[in-house]
Amino acid sequence: MNPHDRYLEDRVHTASAAELTGLLFDAAVASVRLGITQAETGAWLQAVPRWIKAQRVVTELRTALRSGDPEAARLAVNLDRIYVWINEELVRTASHRDLTAARNALNILEQLASTWRSSCLTPVGVVA
Repeated sequence: MNPHDRYLEDRVHTASAAELTGLLFDAAVASVRLGITQAETGAWLQAVPRWIKAQRVVTELRTALRSGDPEAARLAVNLDRIYVWINEELVRTASHRDLTAARNALNILEQLASTWRSSCLTPVGVVA
């Protein structure tokens, strides 16, 4: 195993649930960005696996939703709807060669990732 892979493996094994969710957002954003870059250079066949990977990551985010109390349940339902929409945009991207759909999905993923980091990974009392 190369040092980078070992670092990532150690990072995943020692991360909190909140940090793992952040890593999932990072993976989805990176995959969509790379897919867009590849498609823009005409490498559509290389881009499609990036969007599929992002779909898998978003599906993992969906499975992580918790709905213990009524407020959490309402939030989980709304997040699930957003995740479904993101996956639909990524399917549209791959099936119709629609980079606007990819950019739409990327925009929402970036906003979710930023919100997650500022609300769940910033220590209390620290301004991000």
